[in-house]
Amino acid sequence: ITLIDADMIAAGVEQSTGIPLARIQSNDGHSPAEIAGALRNYIVGQQDAIETVTSAIFQARTGVNPNRPSVIVFSGPTGTGKTELAKAIAKVDGRHLIRIDMETVKNLSSLRGADPGYIGHEREGILTGPQKVHPYSLILFDEIEKAPDDVLKALLGLLDEGELTDSRGERVSFNNAMIIFTTNFGAQSKKNSGQFGFDLGIEEFDDRNRKKVETEKIKRRLGDRLGPEYINRFRNFIVFDELSEKNMEQIASLILRNISLEFEEAKNLKLSFHSRLISAIAHQGYDPQYGAREVRRICDHLIRSTVGHLLLEYSKLGKIDTPCELAFVLNEDGYLHVGIKGVEKEIIYREMMVSSDLRDVKRTQSDTN
Repeated sequence: ITLIDADMIAAGVEQSTGIPLARIQSNDGHSPAEIAGALRNYIVGQQDAIETVTSAIFQARTGVNPNRPSVIVFSGPTGTGKTELAKAIAKVDGRHLIRIDMETVKNLSSLRGADPGYIGHEREGILTGPQKVHPYSLILFDEIEKAPDDVLKALLGLLDEGELTDSRGERVSFNNAMIIFTTNFGAQSKKNSGQFGFDLGIEEFDDRNRKKVETEKIKRRLGDRLGPEYINRFRNFIVFDELSEKNMEQIASLILRNISLEFEEAKNLKLSFHSRLISAIAHQGYDPQYGAREVRRICDHLIRSTVGHLLLEYSKLGKIDTPCELAFVLNEDGYLHVGIKGVEKEIIYREMMVSSDLRDVKRTQSDTN
């Protein structure tokens, strides 16, 4: 006799309704502080955005607007965490992420499927198909300003009615979805304009008042592109801040921690990183115009390629048998030392010289200290 417990029932409900298992079991018990804290594990330097998103999550959970999806706009420079925050919301709120790059969407058929008689009619649309299966989704429309006019018109109806008819004539509900639009409008860097977004010429404004003015200017620009009727339907409009070099160090630590977790889960391999290396990566990758993208690129190139090289070289010699630990240290001479613990010999060191740029960063820091 098989005993049916609460977990089995919840899993069955998830399979038949599309409601995420986490939502069925949690009973919406997380407090705002807990949700905000969870989001901070993924996002650095965007406190206002986290607070607004936390409020939006609770509005969606309480069903304040039961016949419409929750809608948020993320605006700001590239590399400041707009997409990462959307991914974090999906994880924290137990939602399936549907990500659509509007630059690649040529017409409405891409979203709802091709009409009968046209090639590809048998395939579901990239929006309506996943939404049928995952009604509690988070839909991320990247760079909404690049959407074709017929798509904008259809999405406006979706925001009003909470549904979209696919190419087969089925009405697909979006009432339980959360929708995020991202835009790069207003994304001029301080380096170019003197201030984030727009040169206001009002130095006596404090940061909060300045941000309000910037937000309204960005809204007007976005309204010129999408139409004023769109702006009236945006419940939450968030302007992301540029990231500081201190933020970059926190982001580098976060990226390296995630890389370490990936290797530990996939290869039973632990990675550790010296603080000097983290600081050098953050310094080298800091660029207000491109945000954290360069920091991520350096981490991926420097760490992933090094780990791959070591595993390949030493595994052939029979010297690495996971589990073991790799300790990454940037020494005073600008060399990357990787200590390998848990192998046949007590420690094997693999010395690799880091890029000249990182060596220059280390020497510059040494000169000034």
